[in-house]
Amino acid sequence: MIRRDGDAPRLLILGAGPTQEPLILRARELGLELMVVDANPRAPGLSLAHHPLRISTLDVPGILAQARPFRPHGVTTVGSDRAVSAVSQVARALGLPGLDPDAAARANSKLRMRQALEAHGVPAPRFIAVDDLVGAKSALADLGLPVVVKPVDNAAQRGVRRLDDPAGLPAALAEARRFSGSGTVLVEQCVDGPEITVSSFTVQGKLHAVLVADRYTNPPPYLGIALAHVYPSQWAQPCWEQVFEVTRRGLDALGIDRGPAYTQLRVDQDGPKIMEIGAR
Repeated sequence: MIRRDGDAPRLLILGAGPTQEPLILRARELGLELMVVDANPRAPGLSLAHHPLRISTLDVPGILAQARPFRPHGVTTVGSDRAVSAVSQVARALGLPGLDPDAAARANSKLRMRQALEAHGVPAPRFIAVDDLVGAKSALADLGLPVVVKPVDNAAQRGVRRLDDPAGLPAALAEARRFSGSGTVLVEQCVDGPEITVSSFTVQGKLHAVLVADRYTNPPPYLGIALAHVYPSQWAQPCWEQVFEVTRRGLDALGIDRGPAYTQLRVDQDGPKIMEIGAR
């Protein structure tokens, strides 16, 4: 049975790890009654919750079974790309404000993201989805070197590698497949140029850029691991309007019409291209 601490607003938080702990602490400071979900019994945020729930943050039916009697006024997460999809599904099922589940699914799948960007004509790398070495070799022949090989459904740059030598294709493919839940891998055009990130918040369909920074990453062959973000962005200055316009079009293509997002772009001789978009 759910016990309530008075008439405090109720918040459901998916995730109780170190990246969610600041959110949980702040919610407690605001006097909210908290149900917090995490499968790890040692997750630090569980001890801070009024109602700790020890199940996976991806177990939507299990979360809903507990959340319905709790009757939260809102559901959220921070610091977890994978939980964003579950948050959107829970919000939809409970009639709460949230990101459209289809938009969240597109943001969580690099393949669906690429397909949406392509369908809307948003500047982005060319790509081919493959399931085996034969397909990967065909993609390499089509795209040419260098390419980036990455899993379609993981986060934190796991399994992402730049390939400059075709001899390394089997190893790159095997590593990407190891981190791909579906086994599908993207082989995509490598875009050389400075990397820019746009942290934004969309309210009533209107994009508000909160911070534009230059993103410094580790050298190849492993790509995309951020070493530093430098603000204000110097690389965005020559193409400021283009950066915002491409970002807006990318968010529209995915259907992200509310809330925070994190867009990574690279600028080559043709202008800004979207590398990835993270819904938050």
